[in-house]
Amino acid sequence: MAVKHKRTSVRRTDFLGKEYFENLFNQVPEGIVISNNVGRVIRINAEFTRMFGYGRQEVVGCMVDDLVAPPQSFLEAMAITDCVARGEKISREGIRRRKDGSLIHVSILGVPIITHDQQVAVYGIYRDISDRKHAEESAQMEKAYLEQLVETAAEGIVMLDPEGRIILHNSEFCRMFGYPADEVKGRSVDDLIQFPDTLEEGVRLTSAVLGGGRFTVETMRRRKDGSPIQVSASGSPIVIKGRNVACYAIYRDISEIKQAQEAILASQREVLEANISLQERTRQLEVVNSQLERISNYDGLTAIPNRRYFEHFYELEWRRAWRENKWITLIMIDVDFFKAYNDRHGHLAGDDCLKQIAQALQLVNRASDLVSRYGGEEFVAVLSGTDIEGGRRIAERMQQRVHSLRLIHGDSLVGPHVTVSMGIAAQIPEAQATPAELLLRADQALYLAKSNGRDRIEEA
Repeated sequence: MAVKHKRTSVRRTDFLGKEYFENLFNQVPEGIVISNNVGRVIRINAEFTRMFGYGRQEVVGCMVDDLVAPPQSFLEAMAITDCVARGEKISREGIRRRKDGSLIHVSILGVPIITHDQQVAVYGIYRDISDRKHAEESAQMEKAYLEQLVETAAEGIVMLDPEGRIILHNSEFCRMFGYPADEVKGRSVDDLIQFPDTLEEGVRLTSAVLGGGRFTVETMRRRKDGSPIQVSASGSPIVIKGRNVACYAIYRDISEIKQAQEAILASQREVLEANISLQERTRQLEVVNSQLERISNYDGLTAIPNRRYFEHFYELEWRRAWRENKWITLIMIDVDFFKAYNDRHGHLAGDDCLKQIAQALQLVNRASDLVSRYGGEEFVAVLSGTDIEGGRRIAERMQQRVHSLRLIHGDSLVGPHVTVSMGIAAQIPEAQATPAELLLRADQALYLAKSNGRDRIEEA
């Protein structure tokens, strides 16, 4: 009786062990396939069926790579199968194919099954990581977009570590202050651009921002050659998880504006002090004030409206389009490989290039439209009462005008001449929509045009 009881106990333990295994096999969140040593399927679990769309009867006896490896990944899948068949444990990430042909990102774990010191089969364990991969791709795209935004900005931008050393900078900062790129990173921004007698002020402002403060000032800074430059400088902390980890410093060259404003103010004083009639004095003051307004609203280099005027004009046109239920179209325009053009041909040639492109873009639009300089080598056009098809026609004419300039570009990857990429977005404004959303779509279309090869027009 004792022996019989013992055998019953053993059978019950075997039965419970198998039951636990079955439950675990079918409840785990990974897709599992058990294959023989050459990759033929012996068994799959419920998650494998859900993940890849195959039922048990469809897969038993089939080669697992034939089932789930897409053509572009077939050799890689076979290599994994061969390694596991030789007794290796393999962990990879890759692309696999569902029954319906759609593709998913998976992590793959191949594990030999050893019984009595002999390999009898293998586990293939798949986890769907598509959401993570898409999030990573989105994050990479956002990072690339932000890097491009910083690089093409009209302002000189630096990111500083907690000691005030430069850890990131854009080309405009180097151009503005006359430093080669390899002399900037790792240096103290205050040592680079402060005059000796203003160094204390600069250090104080930098320390305040790194401590969580913000500032915007108009002040003097120093170029590498020692010459002064008037700038509007602003600083803002970078906060991650409630902690100040770095800060941005942003510089805008306002030397020309300040000089022009001072000249106009001097003209105003002369008019007020002149011994002339009130009527003549009023007329001359109107002329001087008109000059002051033009300086405030127009780009000093290209002589077309600046970003400040664009923002004002765009806001008004958006409201009008909303009231009248009409289309409004934006075209974002970027000069292809402009940094390479500057590096090869020099900044004077670069400035002349921007002037010619600005005038070429101006010549193909209606009086009611606006083309302005948006920043650096970027321009933006506002087309009132124009839908996406009309916007594309105007963009194509702009592109042809730039082509016709035939400006030699020795380092373009597109062709021998300067070209532009364009992004278009159009909308009839609605109550919940905002001008910024349309601007973002146009900017995203521009990014797409540059990603797809440049010298092209894309729509959002």
